[in-house]
Amino acid sequence: MMWCIPPPRIRSRRIAGIPILEVYKAKIVIVNKRSMAAGYVGLDNELFYMNKTMMVFGNAKKVIGDMVKAVE
Repeated sequence: MMWCIPPPRIRSRRIAGIPILEVYKAKIVIVNKRSMAAGYVGLDNELFYMNKTMMVFGNAKKVIGDMVKAVE
């Protein structure tokens, strides 16, 4: 599980030890998730609501496989 958060204003003991990626620095973000339900620690991820974020819902293996086939 990788947790992606906006700038370091969110610091919580509940996410201590989970790798943090600085995804907020990217120009475009694509998130693959099964649903909008709360994740591992029940925290809402602000990254999901940023204008540059696109959400793709479904099983990651199938969804990403379908995306790769579409691009090829």
